[in-house]
Amino acid sequence: MLSFIFGGSGAGKSSILQERIIQESLKHPEKRYLFLVPDQFTMETQRSLVEKHPCHGIMNIDVLSFGRLSYRVFEETGGVSQPVLDDTGKNLILRIVADRLKPELKVLGGYLKKQGYIHEIKSAISEFMQYGIGLTELEKIIAFSEKRGALAGKLKDLLLLYRGFEEYIRDHYLTKEESLQVLSYRIASSSLLRGSVLAFDGFTGFTPIQLQVIRELMSVAEEVCFTLLFDGNQEPRQEIGEQNLFALSAKTFRALEKCAEEAGTDRGEDLYLKEVPVKRLNNVPALAHLEQNLFRYPQKSFSGEPTGIHLAFLPGMREEARYAARMVRRLIREEGYYFRDIGVVCGNLENYESVISSEFSKLGIPFFIDQNRGILLNPFVEFIRSALRLYSQDFSVDAVNHYIRTGLTGLSLEAADELDNYIREMGIHGYGRWNRLFTRLPVGVDQKSATEEEGEGADFLARINEARQEIVRSAAFLKEMGKTASEKVRALYDFIEESRIQEKLAAFEKEFEEKGEMVRAREYHQIYPFIIDLLSEIVELSGGEEMTDQEFAELLDAGFSEMQVGTIPQNVDHVTIGDMQRSRLKEIRVLLFLGINDGNIPGNVGSGGILSDIDREFLQESEFELAPSPRQKMYTQRLYLYMNMTKPSEKLYMTWAGCDQDGKTLRPAYLVETVKKLYPDLVVETPEEETIFERLETWQDSYDYVADALREAVSGTLYGEREEKLVQMLKVMQEREETAEEAGRLMGSAFAGYEEERLPKQLALALCGSNLVGSITRLETFAACAYEHFLKYELLLEERKEFGFAAVDMGNIFHSVLAEFSEKLPDRGYSWLDFPKEEGEKLLQEILEAKTAAYGNAVLYETARSRYALKRIGRIMRRAVFTLQYQLQQGQFTPKKFEMSFSSLQDLEAVNVALTQEEKLRLVGRIDRLDTCEEDNKCYVKVIDYKSGKNSFDIVALYHGLQLQLVTYLNAAMEYEKKSDPGKEIVPAGILYYHIDDPVLEIREEKTPEEINAELRKVLRPTGIVNDDAEIIEKIDASPGTAKEVLPLSRKKDGSFAESSLLMSRENIELISDFAAKKLKELGGSILSGEIGMHPYSRKDREACTYCPYGKVCGFDKKLPGCRKRTLPEEGREEIFEKMRDEM
Repeated sequence: MLSFIFGGSGAGKSSILQERIIQESLKHPEKRYLFLVPDQFTMETQRSLVEKHPCHGIMNIDVLSFGRLSYRVFEETGGVSQPVLDDTGKNLILRIVADRLKPELKVLGGYLKKQGYIHEIKSAISEFMQYGIGLTELEKIIAFSEKRGALAGKLKDLLLLYRGFEEYIRDHYLTKEESLQVLSYRIASSSLLRGSVLAFDGFTGFTPIQLQVIRELMSVAEEVCFTLLFDGNQEPRQEIGEQNLFALSAKTFRALEKCAEEAGTDRGEDLYLKEVPVKRLNNVPALAHLEQNLFRYPQKSFSGEPTGIHLAFLPGMREEARYAARMVRRLIREEGYYFRDIGVVCGNLENYESVISSEFSKLGIPFFIDQNRGILLNPFVEFIRSALRLYSQDFSVDAVNHYIRTGLTGLSLEAADELDNYIREMGIHGYGRWNRLFTRLPVGVDQKSATEEEGEGADFLARINEARQEIVRSAAFLKEMGKTASEKVRALYDFIEESRIQEKLAAFEKEFEEKGEMVRAREYHQIYPFIIDLLSEIVELSGGEEMTDQEFAELLDAGFSEMQVGTIPQNVDHVTIGDMQRSRLKEIRVLLFLGINDGNIPGNVGSGGILSDIDREFLQESEFELAPSPRQKMYTQRLYLYMNMTKPSEKLYMTWAGCDQDGKTLRPAYLVETVKKLYPDLVVETPEEETIFERLETWQDSYDYVADALREAVSGTLYGEREEKLVQMLKVMQEREETAEEAGRLMGSAFAGYEEERLPKQLALALCGSNLVGSITRLETFAACAYEHFLKYELLLEERKEFGFAAVDMGNIFHSVLAEFSEKLPDRGYSWLDFPKEEGEKLLQEILEAKTAAYGNAVLYETARSRYALKRIGRIMRRAVFTLQYQLQQGQFTPKKFEMSFSSLQDLEAVNVALTQEEKLRLVGRIDRLDTCEEDNKCYVKVIDYKSGKNSFDIVALYHGLQLQLVTYLNAAMEYEKKSDPGKEIVPAGILYYHIDDPVLEIREEKTPEEINAELRKVLRPTGIVNDDAEIIEKIDASPGTAKEVLPLSRKKDGSFAESSLLMSRENIELISDFAAKKLKELGGSILSGEIGMHPYSRKDREACTYCPYGKVCGFDKKLPGCRKRTLPEEGREEIFEKMRDEM
């Protein structure tokens, strides 16, 4: 006999059905009563039945889901010969089938490697099974879709995969959908079901395969009763449109009546719960009005103030969560509610989960988020995936780094950091390299100590090789994994056992339990058996299949992507948080509904699967039923809204946000206007406009508000009463012992600014030594920003060294090659002025090969890119060598010193600067080239500095200490020459930058090779400063013609040289030389005095912070009081000269 209980939300359908079943079970203890509910309601229904039962026991009542019913029937009737596949098993099989059929899949074949695509295929095939679409039916659907080529193509590929899947599992496995079909065949032979009484509660609809089971149940059961959500005053047989709120219930009713007719089941008397308002809402007229009118037409407005209903606008999602937490605290404290009386529903739980967790935790609210979690980001899963990538990516740096960062390798964080830095600097990749001892030491570690039994280098290599050996030893299990899936699983299992993963996960679980993080503790408790079950399933489903390691990894990923871990509440009294569809909320007194924004409501009703929304709309016209179309889903979502909003028996709070977490503006959902029309007198609350005291619930809660108000105070936007309240709040907090410290911290943070500090003199001397040793670059860094100097040269912070070839490396090679070329020319019997082209090229090639092979752990031979750089270096060096020779040949200067180290000039005052009687500055560095020209009693001095970048002399930079190098080189060279030949007058001829490059010319007309070379030499003319004495210029560049070939100068008609920034008088050259020496002394003294101010310079076209590697360390923020940059005025040369004279 079939009967129904009809009623609206909260009408008492479930309670009446439960009480009816309990009473019947007491009268007929010999009968079997089966209560069927959706999976998520089994525990709650069982608890409710036990509480209502007079004996508090339900011996002849079973609470089951469809899945549990199958298990009970199969257990009774002898079970099924094939195991039942879960979703993970389907994914695994479809991964195998899809790989086999890939060449035949014209449309879907190109997407198979895409993350999650196998899951979408599985969902489509599961849908076909749930709706009774077999291979024959799918062929008919394809024929129906022939006019839509893209859809037909997708369906044909799905047919191939569906057929392949069916063939793979035939006679071996059953799907969950097929198990329901088998259940329908076994029902007739089940004594458990024969003559039983069945009650269905909590369902909004059924799939065709479930209806088939229900039809068979009706044929053997004595009585079958369903509760259906329906207006008790409406006739369910009446035809209603799909837009009607209860259209889904009406459709379900008709389907169930048809099942009863086919099963020959009599119709019993139905119960219509017509009481208005529903019993549960008798004392809350506003909520009763909502139940009777939400999404009903014609819509009636509520007269008067809607007590119990609140609608609030909050600026953002976090503010929504904070408001909800505040309301929960007030309800508990002021109105005597329990946490379990309150539920939270979110328009989009995924977006709100983190902010709700954060805000509820702050206020000490116990909560349970009713949501399963994927495991793809769990460290154990990442450990397996990264371990398999070690060999598939041949121990690449990234693969190793992924592996050692999982936290399950046994390496400490410090050991992992050290190993990561080492392999990056040394460029170690490839199993062959990892299988050999690491013997090279990184820069900064004493190279000689590597061969000592005890020493820095030996200890370092011992640690690094211990970590290397541990990784190689563990991963060795995965090197030769065999050919079949079974062999690979065995190897992976051995690897997991060898790595003692179970012990490590148990340790993490215990740690989380001690911290009170029970959700994470439960995840770590479940993950190991889940993974082991997955490996067992792979062996069972595809153990004999041969596959590559890459295919095995993809098979595992298919399994991982389907697995989820569930959580259960850790206590009875908690706030339950859920989404609109899966929420387990029942019998709650208060509901907080967050996120009523467009995009959440209506939600993303599109399928997002292989069949698009347009495809589904089209297929609605076919004879076969599939999952609901987007339009139908939207109507169904209204039913879920109705069910959720009518769950509370006393209060309903609804909120929407003005922007999301990224600050993007959000619109309210249509539901907001719907509620406003239902309640014309409902005032939209704006809780953020309340005073600070009105919003406080706990002292912990107050900290956030005080911080916000202090932020406004600092920005100058805090006025009037709000300012007074803040002062009062801070005063109270400072007087309370428990909050005084936090008040001080908040005040300190709010009004924090940068205050310049100096290191104590003794500490500065301890860091730098009374004899300060450093390069000119170090002093220039100090002049640019004293704090960058402090971090780099005093704290010795370094950037991570990466194996590779950068611009600085190219510069190093240029200098090294030119130095050795200059050194070896005399051994061949030549000088820079007279070496033949063939000899020069031969010598250059020899030096290049030797230098590049030894440089940077042979980095130039590692990749195609670096090998190209090697060719480019050769081309640039040939251009540089022959251009430099040409430039020397045009003048009277000859090179005297190459790579002239300051270490050989220790007796010179230019490089040994007395700061005080006790403190000295000793410069380190080298002059790339010193050229001289001697004539009578004069010696002309020219300094050349090779640069791989574009440099030019900048008088403003020199004045501020940012460009001291070239002038200091000149001072050292002049002093050196003076001491070498005291009887001669030493005359500064020039300081020049030579840009090492192989420039590209834009040729607009045909030119000869010699003309092209002339153009290139013109581009490569040096820059810097040259003495403006015409005789000296001619000694440097005696080339004929109006335009000079070596120097970027040209003559005017009267024979004098045109004005140029290159030219400077001897007097001014001596002025800048003296000023540079003074600046060095000044900077050195400031360093030793402890100056570490964070005041980087700023100029019109550049500033110290632009390429500073310490930006994330220093915390410089120009918005903070005291943080300022030194703006350097762009003054002319004569103005700078005048300032220098004033300061000398």
